[in-house]
Amino acid sequence: MDVRHRAGYLASDPGPLSGNASSAAIHDALTTPLAATAVGLTVRVESSGTSYLFIMAVDPKGLSLEHKDGKWTGEADFAFLGEAGDGHPIDTSARPVNLDLSDTDYQKAQRDGILLKKSVPGKDGLARIRMVVVDPRSGNVGSLRVALPQGK
Repeated sequence: MDVRHRAGYLASDPGPLSGNASSAAIHDALTTPLAATAVGLTVRVESSGTSYLFIMAVDPKGLSLEHKDGKWTGEADFAFLGEAGDGHPIDTSARPVNLDLSDTDYQKAQRDGILLKKSVPGKDGLARIRMVVVDPRSGNVGSLRVALPQGK
């Protein structure tokens, strides 16, 4: 077998991220055309009047959750980027999410995902939304891009 690779290339576990590294991971995931898949994401979009409601299900298998005293705890950084049809950014937002799940909620999350909701006004020119979840403990990143129905 012949293996070709860059000199000095080493694939490694990303490991824990500091605040700046987490911000950089969010930026990279928001701006790259490829989806990050270490944290599984699905999304449902509901349109009502002049806004959109995004209901994102985050697969807890991609997050570093700690089980202690009957609770599953962890954290994730969550970000949105609204894009115009030509790809330029229209709106961005980011926030940390503290996770604190009972054993029952964790079992439900294993089946249905951890649900995060975000309402976004339907601004002129808004064509796509990019969503990102970063687990700062493990460095895992998940992202997806959703094309919005036109005519808003």
